[in-house]
Amino acid sequence: MRDALRLVRVLAVCLIPALLVASDAVGWSPESTGPKGEVVALLESSLVAVVESSFGPDVAAAPVFGFQCTGVLLAPGLVATAAHCVQDRDHLVVLHGSTDLCETNGWQPYGVRVADQVLATDTATLAVVGTAIPTETNHRIAQDTADTGTLFSRGWQKHERSGAVRRDPEWVELAQCLPDRELIGCVVSAGHACSGLSGAPVFDYEGVLVGIMSKSFQCADGLAWFGPLAG
Repeated sequence: MRDALRLVRVLAVCLIPALLVASDAVGWSPESTGPKGEVVALLESSLVAVVESSFGPDVAAAPVFGFQCTGVLLAPGLVATAAHCVQDRDHLVVLHGSTDLCETNGWQPYGVRVADQVLATDTATLAVVGTAIPTETNHRIAQDTADTGTLFSRGWQKHERSGAVRRDPEWVELAQCLPDRELIGCVVSAGHACSGLSGAPVFDYEGVLVGIMSKSFQCADGLAWFGPLAG
């Protein structure tokens, strides 16, 4: 009975919103214009979902229930996300092993604790408790402030009208990026759903990790802000 109820919840949360947002898909990807395919695959394998563990077994059954933010592996035992995603939250886990938030298999939960917060740039690091996440994380990390050229991000977004979290992560192009106080502001491509990307990684076209998406994401203005990893 419990499994049947869980299946009904998954269908309600995942199937119906998918039908609502299907017509909004933009389809932009850096694969044809930016990093080589193997670089893109590496970046995608580094994505994690930051979720509320208080949702119990449903978190592993369908992460969309407890999804909070996107995150990225800096190393097998260290995750970066937006600092506002982890403030005043005592029950967080990160999930790795899939990209479909409605997937009932493939995700593995890892306990985390806040290791550091850099509130000026809205970036936090989470230390994985126990067994490190078994994946290769050899993407390069920026050693200085990000270039002002075109960048891109990838993460799970929310549909602006329904508030539903999209089950698969999407690419977002960030152009004309310029420093704005502690953060860097960029113009986003028209048509993208602009909420829900908090904590998503920002890469340049060489596959270098240059920052973490902040909460300052204004779709109406076509602008996004991210915190640089180095300054």
